[in-house]
Amino acid sequence: MAQSKNQQSLFIVGVIIVVVLVAFVGIILLSQNSASGNASAINESLTATRNTDGAYILGDENAPITFIVFSDYFCGHCQDYKSTVDRLIETYVATGQARVEHRLLGNLGANSVGYAQLTECATEQTDSLTAWRTMDLLFDYATTRRLSANDAGRELATALQLNYARLLECTVSSDQYQMDGQFARSAGTSGTPAVRVRFAGDDVTESQLISDQYASGGVNFDVLARIIEEANR
Repeated sequence: MAQSKNQQSLFIVGVIIVVVLVAFVGIILLSQNSASGNASAINESLTATRNTDGAYILGDENAPITFIVFSDYFCGHCQDYKSTVDRLIETYVATGQARVEHRLLGNLGANSVGYAQLTECATEQTDSLTAWRTMDLLFDYATTRRLSANDAGRELATALQLNYARLLECTVSSDQYQMDGQFARSAGTSGTPAVRVRFAGDDVTESQLISDQYASGGVNFDVLARIIEEANR
């Protein structure tokens, strides 16, 4: 009887160990999948600058076409559209065939404004490429973790090795989101996401509507690809 009980105990312990090991492996796999899903399209080889009014630009200045993307970190459709923007960067910006100009609006409350200000202030503390790394992080914070602007600032400072006190001080007066809002209105849009285009030779303060069909909302990647290919002929 004692031997039977010992065998049962050993069996139960064995089952528990197996369950724990399976759960541990599952956690590792989920973490790996999450990491690969959040892989950034931004790398050191990309050229980042700012427009004359401060807007964030990524890509070769000699590219024949620039897509102007209007976003709000807390806009659900913008969060979904980011994958299209990332694909655009990987496929056409990295190869010098196009540029992306990102303009961040603060339409959806204090956290939208706060996130846009964090982007500006992180960039001013480092360099123009940091704006795009910041966008990757803040879109993730807004989409998956719903962090407030204050909590996002702390996370951002740690992730990018920024001076948190300077970051907060900068946000008191940062106003790029207001300039981007003015530009959006001049481009005939205040909603997000929205896409406009500028061709080589156009004034940097100008933007064009792709077509009436795309007056608002994101533009499908295949449509963007056709426009780029035509511009590069």
